[in-house]
Amino acid sequence: MHLVQTAYHSRSRLGSDHRVMLQGLRDILSIARDRNGATGVTGYLLYDRDLFAQVLEGPRAAVEAVMKSIRADKRHDTVLVLGHRPVLTRDFGAWSMGGGTRSIEQQEVYLRHGFSQALDPIRLSLPKLVALAGDLARLESQRRKIMA
Repeated sequence: MHLVQTAYHSRSRLGSDHRVMLQGLRDILSIARDRNGATGVTGYLLYDRDLFAQVLEGPRAAVEAVMKSIRADKRHDTVLVLGHRPVLTRDFGAWSMGGGTRSIEQQEVYLRHGFSQALDPIRLSLPKLVALAGDLARLESQRRKIMA
């Protein structure tokens, strides 16, 4: 199977009400996990203030279908693809869709990647986002093992 990896960022239209924003993010992740599991797409979604940043990977047609859906989703504004490349293996194979909002526990990871403040879309690139999301996914995996 030929795999591709795509990264993008977009502005959120979830609003400024924290509860509404959290519910919107939960809805996005829930739908993505169900849909992606069925189509072979994996990835990781970061949400920081009003910015979504996401890495998607899987079969080309499936990733392109997800991107088409994201572009049409009213919760996203100004979707900008950071890059698209073929890959031999998945970086997020264990995640039908991992992700969440920036938290105190994750702050050190963000700092290691040069983001002391909110994610700056001008400084994001495909490799930089894959590295950041990968470290956040590993941190989340470690946290889950401890809690189990």
